[in-house]
Amino acid sequence: MTYSLAWHEKALKDLKRIDRQQAGRIVERMAAGVAADPRGAGKPLKGKFGGLFRFRWGDYRIIYRIDKEEKRIEVLLVDHRKQVYRKLERLKKGDGVSEIRAGYDAWADGYDEQVNRTRDLDGDVTRKVLAGRRLGHVLEAGCGTGKNTPFYAGIGDKVTAFDFSAGMLARARTIPGLDNVTFLQADLGDTWPAAENSVDLAACNLVLEHLEDLDAVFSRAARVLVPGGTFYISELHPFRQCMGVKAKRETPSGEREIPAFVHHVSDFFSAAEKTGFHLDQIGEWFHPDDEGKPPRLITFLFCLDP
Repeated sequence: MTYSLAWHEKALKDLKRIDRQQAGRIVERMAAGVAADPRGAGKPLKGKFGGLFRFRWGDYRIIYRIDKEEKRIEVLLVDHRKQVYRKLERLKKGDGVSEIRAGYDAWADGYDEQVNRTRDLDGDVTRKVLAGRRLGHVLEAGCGTGKNTPFYAGIGDKVTAFDFSAGMLARARTIPGLDNVTFLQADLGDTWPAAENSVDLAACNLVLEHLEDLDAVFSRAARVLVPGGTFYISELHPFRQCMGVKAKRETPSGEREIPAFVHHVSDFFSAAEKTGFHLDQIGEWFHPDDEGKPPRLITFLFCLDP
């Protein structure tokens, strides 16, 4: 079976820098040869580049990975043999973000319809923890398909909801009645789309497991919150993560995990202390089906010191 080819934006830029005739031959060879037999045509890389493949064309090296479930080859880099591995090193540092984004883009269409006890419990818990509040500006960081956005719109005069997944945002924007909500595409790993000292409540629901640096997250929250503002976090409990539980999406060939990082309770406290927050409330939450199991979710309410 011939695999489809997907060219990473960096690979496309690489092709433009190469002699046009040479670039054309590389594209032809990838489509005619590698796509037909991606494992046989290339050589698997080892060590820190494990899971990737290299195809050799003269002095050029084409780096790609194979998605067996989707029958697709993603071409990551095309460069001279003396340069390509240094570029790959830089690419790998940000590659986890691309994989997470791609996973949620693919998950978007069926996310709300699939059975997901963690997602449903998160919605119930968020409404319990924040019930009765009336706020000016709410920043929903990592809104996904908007599963909690109607609630935030109900307690806030204005809501800015952002996510890095275009697929998830497309679903969120179809929710009716959210006249006080602005949806934006932005990455939690970059500057959050709000002015300094302009937000009364910043909220992260089931997203921080996909970010490695909690200190940076708390710093971004501290920048946008007003003094005394609240940072609400609802996350998969680290006890569950240590048992191997991760966010998973269903594909035609079965479940597929989305990359995640384990953050212990002390990690949240440490990040909060470094960035001027103090803890107002912590909660551990169980789904009705969780009898005899560790808590499914953990929630925090942090307050930014005046």
